[in-house]
Amino acid sequence: MQDLLTWNRVLNENPFLIFGILNLTPDSFSDGGQYVEEEKIQHQLLKLCKDGANAIDVGAESTRSGALEVTSQEELKRCQSVLLEVNSGRFVDQLFSIDTRHANTARVAIENGFKIINDVSGARFDPDMAKVMSETKALVVIMHSRGTPETMQSLSYYDDVVEQVSVELEQRCTFLMNEGVDRERIMVDPGIGFAKTPEQGLELLGSVDRIKAKLRYPMMVGISRKTLTSYMLSGDAQKVPFDQRDHISAVVAKELKAKGIDAIRVHNVAKTLEILHSVD
Repeated sequence: MQDLLTWNRVLNENPFLIFGILNLTPDSFSDGGQYVEEEKIQHQLLKLCKDGANAIDVGAESTRSGALEVTSQEELKRCQSVLLEVNSGRFVDQLFSIDTRHANTARVAIENGFKIINDVSGARFDPDMAKVMSETKALVVIMHSRGTPETMQSLSYYDDVVEQVSVELEQRCTFLMNEGVDRERIMVDPGIGFAKTPEQGLELLGSVDRIKAKLRYPMMVGISRKTLTSYMLSGDAQKVPFDQRDHISAVVAKELKAKGIDAIRVHNVAKTLEILHSVD
């Protein structure tokens, strides 16, 4: 039953969670437009499950740098076929996460069998999001970010990025608990690439275990195909093609698991599991 679902319960069954990304958008940064036709959506959904994703993270609004807002109505239109599939019970043993900033989208998804709300705005964007998180008793992922996708890259100023990200995440978690969200349902995400430079992203990666220990929440980290992976490979945030970033994304995932991080969000589930199971 949903009212018994906590992150501790989920993590007891799967100590390291792989969230497979399903972007139903025409403009996501690495795979925009790939999964907008019904046949391709269904194929990718089945592939993510077959490849071994512990959860499927479904997004219908791009939050890449510079992206414009998409309405909840448009998000739900793009998600319709997946909502129907989940509601049908066909994937009863598969966790589904809705990647959205919109409270209405989150509520509809939970009503149709999704269990997780993943809000990259940290429940700042939509004033009704905290209420939906509380009332639905969903598991939530709260990411650190500043501004909106349109403005965030102008807000990457920190005196101490590790300390300030920790403090700002803690503030959001406290706000949510004051709004009725159970602490046991909260997972945090430091928000690599969201109002952070590649250099700041590297600093955060090196300190994620310290941030987690300080906050005492489960933690997800998402770096899959982000500019940071290109920067790590070449020293240039844009130089490496997206299809050549999966290996380094998986290598970092393995390092994050060793640091005690609880969940990762990836495009290529099969490659990630291949690296996770490889012998150094």
